[in-house]
Amino acid sequence: ISPAVSGVEVSSLPNSSTVGQSVTFTATVTPSAATGTVQFNDGSTALGAPAALSGGQATLAVATLAAGAHSITAFYRGDGSNAGSTSSVLTQNVNRVVSGVALTSAPNPSPVQQTVIFTATITPGSATGSVQFLDGTTILGAAPLSGANAVLSVSSLAVGAHPITAVYGGDTNDA
Repeated sequence: ISPAVSGVEVSSLPNSSTVGQSVTFTATVTPSAATGTVQFNDGSTALGAPAALSGGQATLAVATLAAGAHSITAFYRGDGSNAGSTSSVLTQNVNRVVSGVALTSAPNPSPVQQTVIFTATITPGSATGSVQFLDGTTILGAAPLSGANAVLSVSSLAVGAHPITAVYGGDTNDA
């Protein structure tokens, strides 16, 4: 007597997600009376330990997926009565975190030729990389992030109003 043919489907909630957000993967195995475990994989990499089946379903919550598209499969290992099976691929899209930029200057206003310190504060505070400072479309310079801040000192501003902006280009996890 051969084991019964089984099937497995994988779903996720939410799909898509952002870096650091918890995603719950659910494998639904047929027949629903199947017992045993399901291994969730991202490509060929195992995600966590095998999850036990209960009522034909196994779940795994993951909050460590990097930005990008992930090929998720669920592998049902089978039991004494049911053969093992693998789901089709579920694409889990993980987006970079939306960042924010707050810009301050000191002193403001300032006399001609006085050093002005521009500070860009980036959220989230875990962002890495650098910030480019512009006066209109003219690049004033760039500064690396240290903590959540990038600081640029400028002493070459002419008399008048200056539309200063700070541009954060993002990193692997942050837009």
